[in-house]
Amino acid sequence: MSIVGGVGTKEERLKKLAHISEAVPCAFGIVALNKNDAMQAVFDAVNIGYGTDTIAAIVGTMAGAFADMQEERFAKLYRAVQKANNIDIIKLKKESFTTDNVFHLPD
Repeated sequence: MSIVGGVGTKEERLKKLAHISEAVPCAFGIVALNKNDAMQAVFDAVNIGYGTDTIAAIVGTMAGAFADMQEERFAKLYRAVQKANNIDIIKLKKESFTTDNVFHLPD
């Protein structure tokens, strides 16, 4: 967070975040640096380098929770994923995350 709140342009701070050796703190930094734009957070994570796949997956999960699916740029991507994969993501989510599927510890 000291990098995010530090001096320099956004690009300079992203370069500093890229040199963090742990993916999770880097991901938190990217989300904080893009707190008003979930899509840009994912773009930055994908392009940051080093552990890009891990960092982008974490950032996408975090930022995606705040994405407004009524916003056309998100809806457009959603439709593209649906078409390319022939998977109903909403149906899959509803089937996967019900109270019946919650793991319960034995008594």
